[in-house]
Amino acid sequence: MSIHDEEEQQAVRKNDDPESSGGKAPNTRSLRRTLVYVLATFFVLVLVIEAIGLVAFAVTAGRMFDYDVVQKAREDVRDERLPSLIDRPDRGPVPHWQVLHPYLGFVLHPSPEEDSSNEYGFIGTLPPFAIGSLERAGQARSEVIVAVFGGSVAQRMAHNAGDVLASELAGSACFEGRDVRVANLALPGVKQPQQLMTLEYFLSIGAAIDVVISLDGFNEVALPIAENLAHEVNPFYPRNWKFHVAGLQDIPTMRRIGVIEFWRETRKGLARGFSTPPLRWSVMANTVWWLVDQAIERHVTMGMLDITLAQAEGSKSVGGYLRRGPSRTYANEVEHYRDLVAVWERSTHLLAQASGAAGIASFHFLQPNQRVPDSKVFTEEERRVALPRRQAYDVPARKGYPELIAAAARMRDAGLPFHDLTMVFADTPEQVYVDGCCHVNPVGSEILARAIADAVKQDFASGRACPGYVPVGAKPQ
Repeated sequence: MSIHDEEEQQAVRKNDDPESSGGKAPNTRSLRRTLVYVLATFFVLVLVIEAIGLVAFAVTAGRMFDYDVVQKAREDVRDERLPSLIDRPDRGPVPHWQVLHPYLGFVLHPSPEEDSSNEYGFIGTLPPFAIGSLERAGQARSEVIVAVFGGSVAQRMAHNAGDVLASELAGSACFEGRDVRVANLALPGVKQPQQLMTLEYFLSIGAAIDVVISLDGFNEVALPIAENLAHEVNPFYPRNWKFHVAGLQDIPTMRRIGVIEFWRETRKGLARGFSTPPLRWSVMANTVWWLVDQAIERHVTMGMLDITLAQAEGSKSVGGYLRRGPSRTYANEVEHYRDLVAVWERSTHLLAQASGAAGIASFHFLQPNQRVPDSKVFTEEERRVALPRRQAYDVPARKGYPELIAAAARMRDAGLPFHDLTMVFADTPEQVYVDGCCHVNPVGSEILARAIADAVKQDFASGRACPGYVPVGAKPQ
């Protein structure tokens, strides 16, 4: 290589060296353009993905995407407000808030944070009447405890109009100078002998009760036929007993339940996760959640159906007696209804006897029902909601109430403080019934409370002894 060529190469290298030549760094404008291009491509890709999400949601959900609707659906899943989550697969139609009780059949799961049920499993706040009653024996008690027993009509009456009942009863000479407090010991769906067992249970744990009011009759004739008999369950077992105990001592069913519970918890976890930013703001993320959630829901539904079918096939196998109980057969339908009413009648007598033995004044009432002829002049809306064409309890109520009314007359003739309230709404022009079963609105509950209080006060005024509760083990004063 010549000296001239070497000098040229050195000059080239010198010119290429920024430090030696004083040249500039790579063009910053070029880097800026590249960054803008990358960001623009990213945002276009996001917009395309979101647009695809909009189309996918519209196609799969059958409606346009709405952030509020999707978030509301997630909250329902997360908080277990969907019917498919509330109806546990192992319990059929039994609500999630009903739990087995060793003596009473079932009670409500305590939810003090929702102010829905107390520690004993009943609606509302109970007075402290089950604590220290033996120590209070012989002391002048400043309160009169009125315990209400029965099903949902009695429970709603005590809950919605308990203050009316208490204020009306306070006018009785038996309670002069004492505060009247209502203890709501009624529960939706209970039927005799559950009321009898409830009284005995509370007395056994020391409850200090002055007055017992039972308001029942409908459940005793309607529920055994519509719910127990349809599943070959003893009519005097608690309602839906087969579903209450389904899965007990049944390992295959418990395994199925475990799988379904896994998917239920997974579903709630996904709902929580996709409710957090930035996923909750993305149409595509919402669409993905929607599709996955729907798939899990179908999986849970099929699992529940599988459990139902398995239980139907195994109802007469090992464990069948647990769900079925002792069989009860009847020669005809009339005999069946009379047996149902006979158990109610005997239980009412026993309830009165148990009350009397403890010095409690008991009063018993046959609850009204819209199917009793001439018992109510219906408004147009009331007729629509209270007398549907097809209702599971319609036929049992129509056939059972004549027997109930006859039994009520027998109990009254036998000296029991029994009152038939089937005509209590006969002169009420406004709507009171709110469904095709038996339930009434607050106006109806208040009418019932006043009618019950009037009957109690009249019985006391006509010579009925005032209550003188004496706890077991204490000496009468």
